[in-house]
Amino acid sequence: MTYDVVFHNDVNQYLYQPEFKKFVADSAIDGINRVMQENKEKVSSDYKIMKHMNCKGVRPQMMAIQKQSDNPLLQNMDSTQQKTKLQRDIEAQKDGYLDAQAKEEADKIKALEDEKKGDEEDDDEEKEEPRPDGIVPPKHKIVHSYPVDLQDAWEGHKDSIEGH
Repeated sequence: MTYDVVFHNDVNQYLYQPEFKKFVADSAIDGINRVMQENKEKVSSDYKIMKHMNCKGVRPQMMAIQKQSDNPLLQNMDSTQQKTKLQRDIEAQKDGYLDAQAKEEADKIKALEDEKKGDEEDDDEEKEEPRPDGIVPPKHKIVHSYPVDLQDAWEGHKDSIEGH
């Protein structure tokens, strides 16, 4: 495994001494072990310092380190709470979409409730109708009919025509 460890720039001027180099490496491993202790892991203290290699890659990269400001307004400002314009636009679109979905769901639920109430009212109306005592005439009448003889339209099986 490879870990990135950051030390102050002044430490670099004393690294030519092997004892100090070992001290810096041991303190780096100790710092990593403190972080890894949260996950109940431990880094081995067995390591090798490579000769003629200051860092892996071309050269050490600059790091941004948080610095205290003298301005009290900047000290109170939490940069994680600030949002970019793109983030605000995305959240506005997301909120609009979620509101539209919630309204649509509420309309569906209201429609279902209205339908249930309508069904209950229909059921009540059906129960209120009196039961007839005698013969009930049908609700629909056949207005037009045409006399059809099935023998005119059915030829029957071929064997029956030939007489077999």
